[in-house]
Amino acid sequence: MRSTEFLTERTEDEYDRLGFQAPYVKFIQEIGRHCKPYLSQFSTLEEAFTTGLFRGIRNNPPYAIKNVRLDDRKPLGMNPDTMVDVNEYFNETFGAPFRFSALCTGEKMLAQAFGDPYVVFPSGDYRFLWSPQVEDLNRATNKFYVNLEPGEPDQIVPDLIPAKVQYTDKNLQGAIASGNEVMVRCKQYYALRYNRVVSDFWMIKEIIEEL
Repeated sequence: MRSTEFLTERTEDEYDRLGFQAPYVKFIQEIGRHCKPYLSQFSTLEEAFTTGLFRGIRNNPPYAIKNVRLDDRKPLGMNPDTMVDVNEYFNETFGAPFRFSALCTGEKMLAQAFGDPYVVFPSGDYRFLWSPQVEDLNRATNKFYVNLEPGEPDQIVPDLIPAKVQYTDKNLQGAIASGNEVMVRCKQYYALRYNRVVSDFWMIKEIIEEL
């Protein structure tokens, strides 16, 4: 007589017949195994996959494991001098240069402006930082460059962040619900295209719950 464990697990051939090839099944299993600290922040698995963190990514396969450059990254859309100042402030206040992170949001439509919307799952231990007042830090800093005299950009960050903006590394659910930018520091993250979440969640749930 087969044990209950084997009665509830599908074989590789069964997954394949359902359109879930072995690399995809392994990818989903790794989310379940390696992203537990993140998944534990949600009441249900469905919440984590449908109302969690999003990131817009262009020209990528439906699922991928992405590495995060945590120590050096060329700024996209932010003045390089400002990025240095921002990271100095974040490092002094929160112990890490948070601009070297995966930039995410809880709002799928905002992520979609940067590419195909992917659901993001930080792997292992991770940290995050966000502000209830800042939707996009690039835009928030760059608007201060209008009509500035040479040499003035150094004044932007002291004016913008300590005095006017409250950043916090607490309350992930609040960060997601705000729809604002969430900076996520992790060595790597799993990215699953949102349309695959919609079509495949019934099987994703089964695969992870069988771990």
